[in-house]
Amino acid sequence: MKRVSLFEQGTYAPGWIRDFYSQAAVWWGDDPNEPGAHQARLAIVQRLAGLPPKRMLDLGAGAFATAGVMADAGYDVTGIELSTARCELARKVAAALHKGKITLVEGNFLKADVGGGYDVICAWEVFGLGLDAEQRQLLKRMSSEWLAPGGLAIVEVYTPVTPM
Repeated sequence: MKRVSLFEQGTYAPGWIRDFYSQAAVWWGDDPNEPGAHQARLAIVQRLAGLPPKRMLDLGAGAFATAGVMADAGYDVTGIELSTARCELARKVAAALHKGKITLVEGNFLKADVGGGYDVICAWEVFGLGLDAEQRQLLKRMSSEWLAPGGLAIVEVYTPVTPM
């Protein structure tokens, strides 16, 4: 497989994103987040969307560490992940026993068919990856295809720069 370079493409295109996050599965393992990050996300969801039971869509779900915490709290989570390597890690989380249900979808969330009627959609650190037209497409899918009436989207904007 030919590696796709960000410098050659000049943009966060899907080929580069897939390659990067597949390599990241090797670098970071099953959870690259700081301790407490998933519990903090759970607190955000509970404060803004309410307590379970609720249907949740997790976009760019990675190795499902956040999805697992949400399912342990009782949410029914469908997670979409582009990287096959990260999906392999996610399968272990999805197979474990949780209070809520977990469904893993391997694919590009700009194209994946996951139905609709979600009470909450979470996009942790993925919005902003890709072209502007793709970001508009994603927002349109959230509002017109996936969200239930009265549903909520929690969108964390990706930034590769972190404060020092």
